[in-house]
Amino acid sequence: MLFKASNRSEDYWISVSDLMAGLMILFLFIAISYMVKTQKENEMFIYIEQEYELAQNAIYKALFEEFKDDLEKWDAKIDKENLAFIFLSPDVLFKSGESTLQERYKIILDDFFPRYIVSLDNVFYKIDYPNPDNSSEMVTHNKKAKDNISAIRIEGHANKLAPSEYNGVQIRTNNEKFLYNMQLSSDRSQSVLTYILKLDLNDQKPWVRDNVRSVGYSSSRPVFLTNGKDDLERSKRVEFRIVLDAQEKLFELIQKKKQQKLNEINYIGKNDFVGSQVLDQYREELKDAKEELKTTQRLLSELDIKLDRAQKELAAIEQKINNLKSENRNLEKERDNINRTISILKKERERIVGENNRLKNEEDQIEQNINRLEMDENSLGRKIENKKEELNDLNLLIEAREEENTTKQKEAQNFGNSNAEIQNNAIFTKFQKNPEPLKPVKPRYPFIAQQAGIQGRVVIKAFVDKNGLVTKTQILESVDPTLDEAAREAVKRTRFSPAQQGTGNSVGAWITIPVDFKL
Repeated sequence: MLFKASNRSEDYWISVSDLMAGLMILFLFIAISYMVKTQKENEMFIYIEQEYELAQNAIYKALFEEFKDDLEKWDAKIDKENLAFIFLSPDVLFKSGESTLQERYKIILDDFFPRYIVSLDNVFYKIDYPNPDNSSEMVTHNKKAKDNISAIRIEGHANKLAPSEYNGVQIRTNNEKFLYNMQLSSDRSQSVLTYILKLDLNDQKPWVRDNVRSVGYSSSRPVFLTNGKDDLERSKRVEFRIVLDAQEKLFELIQKKKQQKLNEINYIGKNDFVGSQVLDQYREELKDAKEELKTTQRLLSELDIKLDRAQKELAAIEQKINNLKSENRNLEKERDNINRTISILKKERERIVGENNRLKNEEDQIEQNINRLEMDENSLGRKIENKKEELNDLNLLIEAREEENTTKQKEAQNFGNSNAEIQNNAIFTKFQKNPEPLKPVKPRYPFIAQQAGIQGRVVIKAFVDKNGLVTKTQILESVDPTLDEAAREAVKRTRFSPAQQGTGNSVGAWITIPVDFKL
């Protein structure tokens, strides 16, 4: 007998020990049942993952063999992980901001898509399933990859840029740019789908119509450069992405497992991914599990009787628990006070965070205003500088005209002697008085020449007309192109008193002018 009457209080602990042993046996059976269930779930994942990898490898190999010689000339690539055929040249696909296919892309699609569909129709792969008659053996099945394709998505992608205005509507915020690119990418993928449905696909057209879809992703899936930044050109692309049935089954299993709703028998029956032979094997194992459950239920009934007896012994323990609960009430009150304090602090923290966000927004607005003012200031500064230069030139011209009638500079050797003739387009002029500079303009010494250490004398032959203006120049002695041009500019800007012929008669004359540049 597991229990017997006794006047000794310590004999009650023997019955409690028996109860614990029985509960351990019960928990052991529950654990075994859970392990069996978990094992079956894991087998389901393994079979689906195996089928996904086999189909993925077979499809990638077939597509690569078919198009390996075309990838470079089409600027395309095949992504094995996502089974995506990607066209990367945006200038070939569409014009900027438009969804109409360019003629070159139509030519590519005429060649690409029929071959693409035929290649998928000819892909097969082998997969092993356990033999229901002998679980240690595997049975090989030859499956058609196209039967495992749930959809082919024509995906349109764009970068994050957008025009400032479209159809009379301003586009400023990131959301507005995203929605603009969503519409553009959707229209482009729809254009591709519309075009390929017009191609001659023979008996494949019904399958294409039922399984090919178009979708736009806007700028949500960009292409990145090696430095981690967006590749704005490569992000504008069109992809043909294959979605496998095994992939969707795997996602569905993961979701059901997270929700604790996974029922492997129903799932296998509905999806038929391992065949009726595996289903029969699972049903046989379920039958054995039910027999084990009946045995467990009988043990549980016996344990209920023992539990009833043990409850009397637990009454004393419950009294002690009540005493402990009384002592614990004070701790609970203190805990409630702490929780209230924490709640108050959380609300205060939320208020501070909200205030901080508001201040950050104001700071960002102020920075934008400052940047705008700085830009306006720079623009105004440039305008002021230009006006100052114009004013200086006018002042120089006024001073030259005022000094023309009051002062005559002596004939400097720096400006040479007048010539009566020059080779090539010679002009012959007789005059009694040489042209004289009213106020020589100092030549600008180019910064690049200073940095290079270039110096020397540039000799220029210039023609001064009867109004005292330099109308023609010729480089007689050159030092460097930058110094030549600076000297020519200074001579042209210099105003002269014209040469005189006879009495008070102004005439044009050629003169030779040396210009020195020294560091």
